[in-house]
Amino acid sequence: VPNKDWSQRNRHGRTQLSTQLWLQTRARLVEVLLMMGEYNGCEQQCAVTTQEAASCNDQDITRQVGVAHATVAMLSGRPQDALVELEHILSSARAARATDDVFVRALCNCGDLRRMMGLLEVAHGLYHEAYVVLTSRLENLGLDVTCLLYTSDAADE
Repeated sequence: VPNKDWSQRNRHGRTQLSTQLWLQTRARLVEVLLMMGEYNGCEQQCAVTTQEAASCNDQDITRQVGVAHATVAMLSGRPQDALVELEHILSSARAARATDDVFVRALCNCGDLRRMMGLLEVAHGLYHEAYVVLTSRLENLGLDVTCLLYTSDAADE
């Protein structure tokens, strides 16, 4: 008969989650709620996950959840809130020299917001920065990027 006191039970190593796996699972839940259109639940999970990630000093998860939270703000008709959040994410990512997928997504989302506000030159700069990050990542993998042409005309359409 198992002990009723959970702290006294023997635990198998596979039943214990690492902190990183826990945070990744939380971040995935945020993304699923966002994709399902459950904006209230998504915002609640964003708050919890951001707090947990901050207590673990996990900037990657914090940025990932921040982009989801900014997306909820955009879709809920709060573009200014989304813009503030995305600008904060971009500045912290630049300070940390993070050039991951979350950074590129934040650049593109911020560019979309700026374009909707009529700030085409600012949007173009953000799109171009995303392009540079992505092509340099591909070049670092040894891939030929000469076929990936970027023109300012395509960004303005």
